[in-house]
Amino acid sequence: MRKLLFACTAGMSTRLLIQRMREEISSRELDLEMAALSLSEALDAAPDADVVLLGPQIAYARTELERAVHGKVPIGVISMADFGHLNVAHILDQALDLLDGKQEAGK
Repeated sequence: MRKLLFACTAGMSTRLLIQRMREEISSRELDLEMAALSLSEALDAAPDADVVLLGPQIAYARTELERAVHGKVPIGVISMADFGHLNVAHILDQALDLLDGKQEAGK
């Protein structure tokens, strides 16, 4: 099972996101585990994740997280539009592309 980690300022807005994302994952019959954490929690948990997606409000923390995972975990930033509209299909595609190496980390 692959683990997706979502991070935002306090973990609250990403919790709403993953609630909706569970339906998308189920409809695609994927075996993924998800967690929504605050930035400080994500810094500790990121090395154990398979991919980390940041809410757009903490895009500035990408470099800090990349250092925390020593470049071994792909990290992306969810676009403001996708995050604001809870476009879970597109956000899940972004995560899967990062997992599969199809998207450059940080984009």
